[in-house]
Amino acid sequence: MLKYPICSRTVKAIYTEPVQRLYQGNPVIEALPEQLPLFELFDALSYFPPYDEAERQYESYDRQASPAQIHTCFIPRSIHIEMTRKFHSAVCLGYASRNPMTASFVSDLTELSNSVKAKDSMFERAKLSNAISAGYSVFGSSGTGKSSAMNRIEDLYPQIIEHVSYKGRSFHYKQIVWMRLDCPPDGHLKGLLVNFFSEFDRLTGDSTLTKFARKGRASIDQLIPQMALVARRHSLGALVIDEIQNLLKTTVGAKEEMLKCFKSLVNVIGVPIIYIGTPEAIAVLSDGLMNARRSTGMGAVFVDVFDRNSEEWLMFIRKIWEFQWTRNLTPINPEIINLMYDLSAGIANVAANIYIATQEAAIRHGETGGSEKITVELIKEVARSASFSMLEKNVDMIRNPQDHVTEPDAQMLLKFSKDVWNKPPRKRKISIEDASEREDMLQENISIPSQRNKDQSTNKPLTADSLEHENIILKKDQEF
Repeated sequence: MLKYPICSRTVKAIYTEPVQRLYQGNPVIEALPEQLPLFELFDALSYFPPYDEAERQYESYDRQASPAQIHTCFIPRSIHIEMTRKFHSAVCLGYASRNPMTASFVSDLTELSNSVKAKDSMFERAKLSNAISAGYSVFGSSGTGKSSAMNRIEDLYPQIIEHVSYKGRSFHYKQIVWMRLDCPPDGHLKGLLVNFFSEFDRLTGDSTLTKFARKGRASIDQLIPQMALVARRHSLGALVIDEIQNLLKTTVGAKEEMLKCFKSLVNVIGVPIIYIGTPEAIAVLSDGLMNARRSTGMGAVFVDVFDRNSEEWLMFIRKIWEFQWTRNLTPINPEIINLMYDLSAGIANVAANIYIATQEAAIRHGETGGSEKITVELIKEVARSASFSMLEKNVDMIRNPQDHVTEPDAQMLLKFSKDVWNKPPRKRKISIEDASEREDMLQENISIPSQRNKDQSTNKPLTADSLEHENIILKKDQEF
């Protein structure tokens, strides 16, 4: 049974003690949704639009817009289960060192507030407690469903959890479990920071964007520590950065500035970052050993196209085929399954688009007195029409991404990802030399900063008085 309804945005905290002793006594972890057994998780991730076969008898003009609903279908794959487990592990591990019931939590907020005033974007003078964090990356070509999968995973977690009391103690606190941002098209850090404050204000009703980022009132050196302060103050569980390949469009200096900002969030603040991007993004995140370690801290995930004979492809195509709005029903058969794979190259989005367009064409035929039925000939006609011809190059890029990635390091990581991470071991043998050559880049990594205030007591409990005294959690963000 789910603790919170799927797609909840704001919920009241319900606490469940985790089995891991490291996570016990931490309200921001205990308030998270519980992990589900495999089949329950599969059902929770799945989504299908409402459908009744009687809809096929509606007037053609009413049915013309119906096939587009297939875009809302989500049919989980094994890689999506792995992504869900990784997301939960990353959030819990990041929270382990950020327990808001400890004195070090308030001390860290005070240090971060001082960093804002000092414009210390590298946190060189901040005496912070150890932060433990491990993020990961999700790579996949356009159309393979990586962003849709992350959307569905995020739907399992409320975005905001409101706390009132914890174990009999007053605890008024607003926790942000996850935040998702797109990397700006120009790859500039200022745009990302503005997007962060804008999203934060949308979630909390605050006005940090106006106070901190509008009218040029703050420099990047001020905005970075302010972002870190806000993230720590509200226990941001994970920051998801989509379209990370946009960093390729910017200058070397701007890219390094962005990556340094990410490094601060992970190492200093303890917020895990989940990068999502196309294969080109591998060139960005593997540019230097530290970036590679940070982006693959819990292991990278490669969302590939369907294999022709896989159970996942058969389940996908058979399931979407159930949603048919043509007057005459066309059952799926092996010929159609193979044809759809040949035309789509096993790309989920392309297959869905071809099926939708074919239904729309059949319905139009019916309006002019033709046969309103899906046939092999009609599928071929639609897929080879001018509206789909522009996808030919994209389909080839998705089928063979390594042929379109020029950076040698990115090619190596991409090939290794596809051959090792998502394929059975028996299909490729890795020599000891190969394994040791990539060990540094692919090993599991947990980022722990060296700075630590040894005088801080991480176990000293907080009180409402101490929080009020620090004037950090119980009050609105102050202008600097």
